[in-house]
Amino acid sequence: MEDPEESRLSEHVAASLREVSARIRRLDVDEDTRGEIARRLLAVTNTAKRDLAVAARRLARLASDLDAVHGPPREAPATAISLRHKGKSGSG
Repeated sequence: MEDPEESRLSEHVAASLREVSARIRRLDVDEDTRGEIARRLLAVTNTAKRDLAVAARRLARLASDLDAVHGPPREAPATAISLRHKGKSGSG
């Protein structure tokens, strides 16, 4: 049986990964910059497979760097959220 603390950490990391991923998609940056940030997120995702605590720290650092360079997170449009929940892509 999984440790409750580890389970909470896993849920926290998963939610944070989704949040940062959505932030990256909404950034108004060139593709090279977006790719660089996405690679950092991918590295955190890979780390999460081995060590959730380290992944949580790296993810917090990535979010902090995004805040410092691109400002705090902004809300996604409500239509994008409702479409995603229905399992449809935002393209139509």
